[in-house]
Amino acid sequence: MLQRLAHWQKQGVIRRLGFVVSHRELGYKANAMCVWQIDDPAQREAVALRLAEEAAVSLCYERPARLPEWPYQLFCMIHAKTEDQLQQHLDDISQRHQLEHLPSAVLPSLRRYTQRGARYGR
Repeated sequence: MLQRLAHWQKQGVIRRLGFVVSHRELGYKANAMCVWQIDDPAQREAVALRLAEEAAVSLCYERPARLPEWPYQLFCMIHAKTEDQLQQHLDDISQRHQLEHLPSAVLPSLRRYTQRGARYGR
């Protein structure tokens, strides 16, 4: 299968392949979107690249702030098996990447929404 996918990629048939992982079924029930306000674009990009390498982070991206209500531009999803583990991941990540001084918010997942991949031609 991997050889076939590599062949299709080389031919240009596919450019990207994604999977939807049912993280709750794997025991990851404590999840939160963590957001930071980092106004300097170069600093924000550097932090984003480091956060994206974290094992507990499944997604990391930038979005424009929506002032005055929403000043945050950097978003990252952290998955953990327990609330305590989630808080420990967040504390560790914040400390290692020196994010404690930045304005931030933690938005815990309260509801599970249907996950599905992209749909084309419908």
